[in-house]
Amino acid sequence: MQEDAPELSRNPFSDSLLSKAAMENTRTKDRLNALLKVSEVESWLSLMAAFNAIYQRLESALAVEQCSIPRFQILFNLYFGGGLPPIELSRRLLVTRGNISMFLKRLQTDGLIRQEKKTLSEKRSNYVLTAKGKALFEKVFPRHINRVRALMPALPGPQISVLRRIAASARSTALDS
Repeated sequence: MQEDAPELSRNPFSDSLLSKAAMENTRTKDRLNALLKVSEVESWLSLMAAFNAIYQRLESALAVEQCSIPRFQILFNLYFGGGLPPIELSRRLLVTRGNISMFLKRLQTDGLIRQEKKTLSEKRSNYVLTAKGKALFEKVFPRHINRVRALMPALPGPQISVLRRIAASARSTALDS
């Protein structure tokens, strides 16, 4: 028969330290948990949960149509905004110039957009939809809007104004790190 392993002697000093550390962790967690109850944080969490759920559903539906959200956003901006330079597209989509360049190259390769100079004196090219890009957008857009309408309630004007103010404020507010 095998002998039981000897019981390790307990060090009361290390137990005391562990107990203090556990208590401190509990206090820290309680303090951080209380931050989740702040009304602005609850609002943000709810807004993010709604955004993520809707974004995922729309992204999945667009993927079936061989389109992604960034691709759709570029087509949308070029369709309704006319020819736009990359810097303006990156500003509207809130992405870096490097990211927008990558997306634009893919769309060009797929024949959905092309570069167009406005005048000979301008250095920067504008991007415009090709006939193929326009046709794709006009096919996808109405179905996309139907999906948005199925997922989103019609918010009253004052709530839409609040959301717009939040977006504008977030863009212009410098935050401490």
